[in-house]
Amino acid sequence: MEMFVPHAQEAYDPQMFMVVRSTVDADESVRLVRASLAQTDGDVAVGRILSLDQFVSSTVAAPRFRTLARSLFAALALLLAAVGIYGVMAHSVSMRSKELGIRIALGADKTRVLRLVMLDGLRTAGIGLVIGLVAALGAGRLLEGLLYEVEATDWVSLAGATLVLLLAGLLASYVPARRATGTDPLSALRCDC
Repeated sequence: MEMFVPHAQEAYDPQMFMVVRSTVDADESVRLVRASLAQTDGDVAVGRILSLDQFVSSTVAAPRFRTLARSLFAALALLLAAVGIYGVMAHSVSMRSKELGIRIALGADKTRVLRLVMLDGLRTAGIGLVIGLVAALGAGRLLEGLLYEVEATDWVSLAGATLVLLLAGLLASYVPARRATGTDPLSALRCDC
C-alpha cells in the first residue's frame, strides 16, 4: 500500500486530502489507513473517506448537472421552435384556403396545389433556417468559452436542429394543405375567410 501525505504546513487546510493506492479491497484499505494514522498521530481527525470513483463523481457532479440542464433547455427551445413553425405555417396555409379553393375550382390538380403549398412552405422554412444558422454560428463564437469539449461550430447539433425544424416546416405545410385540397371548392369560395 502506497500513501501520499501532504507536507506539515498543509495539515490545517480543511480541504486536505490523502491519496492511497492499494491492492486490497476498499474496506480493508480504509481500516489500514485509519490504523496507520492512529499509530502515527492519535490526534489526527479522519474525515470522509472516498474511493477514487466517488471522489471523481463528486467533483464532476456540478458540471454534469449544468450540462444536463443546458441540454434540457436546448431541447425545450427546439421543441418550442418546432411548434412555433408549425403554428405559423399552418395559419399561413389556412389563410390561403380561398385561393386554393379557386385554384381547384378552375381545374388545378390537387397534387399540383399540394406541391405548390409544400414548396412555399419549404421556401419560407429555408429562409428562416438560413437566418437561424447564421445567428447560431455567431452566438456559438460568443459562447465558445462556456462549451466544454464542444466546438463553437458543432455541425452534428446544428444539422440535427436544422433537420428537426425543416421537418416541422414541411409537416406544418403538408397537413393544412392536405386538408385544404380535400375540401369542396364551392364551400371554400362561399367562405368569408
